[in-house]
Amino acid sequence: MQELIFAEPTLSMQHEIESYRNEHFANGEHEIYGGAWMERVSRYTDWLQLVRANAHPQTVNPSWVPSSMFCVLRKEDNALIGMVDIHHRLNDFLRASGGHISYSVRPSKRNRGYGAQILHMALEFCAQQLSIEQVTVSCATNNYAAIATIEHNDAVPVREFQHANGRLMAEYRIDVAQHMKAYTRRQKSTLYPKFTLKNGVRASIRTVDVNDARSLLELFRSVERESFFVTREPDEHRITVEDTVNTIETVLDDAKRTWLVAEVDGRIVARCSVNRSRKGERFSHIAAVEIEVLRAYWNMGLGTMMIDYALGWADQNGYERVHIFLNASDERTLHVFQKFGFEIAGRLEEAYRYPDATYADMLMLSMKL
Repeated sequence: MQELIFAEPTLSMQHEIESYRNEHFANGEHEIYGGAWMERVSRYTDWLQLVRANAHPQTVNPSWVPSSMFCVLRKEDNALIGMVDIHHRLNDFLRASGGHISYSVRPSKRNRGYGAQILHMALEFCAQQLSIEQVTVSCATNNYAAIATIEHNDAVPVREFQHANGRLMAEYRIDVAQHMKAYTRRQKSTLYPKFTLKNGVRASIRTVDVNDARSLLELFRSVERESFFVTREPDEHRITVEDTVNTIETVLDDAKRTWLVAEVDGRIVARCSVNRSRKGERFSHIAAVEIEVLRAYWNMGLGTMMIDYALGWADQNGYERVHIFLNASDERTLHVFQKFGFEIAGRLEEAYRYPDATYADMLMLSMKL
């Protein structure tokens, strides 16, 4: 999906905006949603003055409510894709037959997902600029594309009603905080292409889901029993399925964290996580990566594939450097990370103490993305 931006209409945009209006007219549409009555005002300068007056409580028509009207531009070329009008509050009319948000998409740019993107951006504006917690939107009951767009943005149906123009309408309500949380999760949800391991088995990597909690807990406990190099003794992992669900939800709701899981025949056999290295703004550019793989899938290319995806995710999400903390005795994993360009940045002596009173050092690996 190409990135869109909001822009206030200006005098220099007259040609593009009039072209937008005329395209609707040519398509048989003489009511342009989100256009702040542009279909009723013939002179562009008069319409522009109306839009600017509507933006402020001191200048808006006393019968109306303040609203923020934006042209929606495609960032790469400033092409006018849509329009949106966001009401700062509801009056009796809007409460009865309208809502907070009205928007449209240029007829030639429809069926490309722009409508859902515009509505999300408007909801984000409602949350960040207007502190609106519950947003009302409506559309005609036979406008199935608009219904799909609204429902995609986590809307709940409220009622059907007849508009003043005689059209049968459906009203929806959106909890903005819940929508933003769900949107963040959807943005992070990724299914990577399947690939074949060195033993010929097909594996897949995807973003974690809360339904993975029990399987992940089994993975953690199995790795602790199988590996000498992890930070816990066998069965020292005291967390419950409920604890794991809560942790996964925290990860899914955090735009700077992700967990990737690898599956073989429906079984989770590995996990790779990307987290902040430390709390605080001064460390916000550094990610910490961890990985656990069942012994049966060592030396098959699975760990390498997961690390590759994890580093790509870290790079795409604003991290500049990645740190890894590793048992110095784990030469196999050290070799894997060094293939990616990680270097040993430090050593903590005798960081691990084992029941037989032996010790192992911890390495800190670092790589600039």
